[in-house]
Amino acid sequence: VNKARNSQMEDKEQGKWCVSCNKFWGLPDRKYMCSVCFKKHILSTDMPKKANPKKEEESKDKPQEEQKEPEPPKPEQTDKKKCWICRRKVGYLGFECKCKYVFCAKHRHSGDHNCTYDYKKEEQERLIKANPLVEASKIEKV
Repeated sequence: VNKARNSQMEDKEQGKWCVSCNKFWGLPDRKYMCSVCFKKHILSTDMPKKANPKKEEESKDKPQEEQKEPEPPKPEQTDKKKCWICRRKVGYLGFECKCKYVFCAKHRHSGDHNCTYDYKKEEQERLIKANPLVEASKIEKV
């Protein structure tokens, strides 16, 4: 099938099927590779193998704790009668999330407003407190 496709393409003088993936047309100016394979080829041949050695030395000198950038302060919601995302008036029916913002019915779920509160960690801590480790007392052998 590929030979038939190549012969059809060669008649048109546009090129032939890609020599790498054999899925798309390859042109002579791209060494008969499709655009995707040609980009991969260029990136693999032109990219330097080594990173900047000065940056590596600096990162080795600093502990990991110092490399972390402090989080910017979280903005505070001043108007609790409007949704934090869409600014729609919610009045007294607004939903206050555990991240301390008020949302409308559309944005009340944590996935809808990119909530920063860690629900998974809270639930794990709650389960640890509710289910303490039970150990049986050791039986003395006679």
